[in-house]
Amino acid sequence: MSSNYVSGCQIWLGEAANGKHSLNISRQIDVEESPRAGGAYSIDREATLAIQGGLLSDSEKARLTTMLIDQRKQGVRLPLVNGALLKRVKGSRPLPVHERAFRLLSLMAEQTENIGDRFRVPFGDPYALAYSESTKGHEVYFLLDYLKQVGWIDGNFLANASFEGVLTVEGYSRIAEANSNVDSLQAFVAMWFEDSMYEIYDEGIAPAIRQAGYEPYVVGRDDYIGDVTDKIIAEIRRSKFLVADFTYGKTGVRGGVYYEAGFAHGLNKPVIPTCKKEDVDNDPRYLHFDTSHLNHIL
Repeated sequence: MSSNYVSGCQIWLGEAANGKHSLNISRQIDVEESPRAGGAYSIDREATLAIQGGLLSDSEKARLTTMLIDQRKQGVRLPLVNGALLKRVKGSRPLPVHERAFRLLSLMAEQTENIGDRFRVPFGDPYALAYSESTKGHEVYFLLDYLKQVGWIDGNFLANASFEGVLTVEGYSRIAEANSNVDSLQAFVAMWFEDSMYEIYDEGIAPAIRQAGYEPYVVGRDDYIGDVTDKIIAEIRRSKFLVADFTYGKTGVRGGVYYEAGFAHGLNKPVIPTCKKEDVDNDPRYLHFDTSHLNHIL
C-alpha cells in the first residue's frame, strides 16, 4: 500500500504537531511526528475514517497512544494503526495510576541531560499527556503531585500551570530499579506445563530466544529449594524479558501465566505474548480480555 507523509496527527485531530492535519485519507498515511501521540506512526484508511467518525473516546485515544509508545520502545519506528489495533484498544483497560506516574517520571528523566538538572513540565505538554496516558492537564497535575508526595521529584507548582523541579535520588533509584538487569541474558518463559507444550518450547520458543542472543529459562527444569512462587519472582527479576504463552487445555486459562506476565509488566520488563494459532482462530474469545488487546505471536 502506498503512503504519504503528513505533519498532522490523525489520532488527536486538531492537536497536530504543526497545528494542522491532513484530510487525505485515500491511502496509508505516515505521520512524521506527533508529540500528542508520543512520536511517529502510520495509519491506514480504515482506521483514519473510524477515528474521524468518532469510534474512539479520548480515554481510548490515550490508551492507543500508550500502545504506540510501547511499540516504539520495542524498536518499531512507525507502528501501524489499523482496524485490528483499534479493536484491541476498545477491549483494553486504562493503565494503573502508579504506572502512569512512573512513565511520566521516566519521560522527565529522559529529557534532563544531567543528574540534578531542573525541568519544567506544563500540565498541557503533549508529550507529558501522551506518556502518562492523560487526556487533560489536570491529570498531569495530579500525577506530578503524586510523584512529589512519594519523594521521586522535588519542586514547585507554578502560577502558569506548570511544575518546575528536579528528580530526587529516590526517583533515580526507582528508575534504576525498573531498569535493573538490562545486561541480563536470561529470558523467562511462562507456559502451560503439559507434554505437548514442551515440544513447542524445545523446537520453537527456546531456539528463537537463543537466536536472539539470550538463554531461555523455564521454572521446573532445574533443582531448587523453597517456595516455587519465590523462585518464579526471583527469576523474573533476573531476566531481561518474559515470553508468556497463553495456550491452555480443557482445564481452563493458565492463571499462573497471567500472574507472571503481569508481574514482569509491573517491573517494566518487555513481555512477548504467544499462543497456539489454531485455538485463537477457533475461538475469538480464547484470549482473556486482560491481554486480548496485545499482539500475540501465534
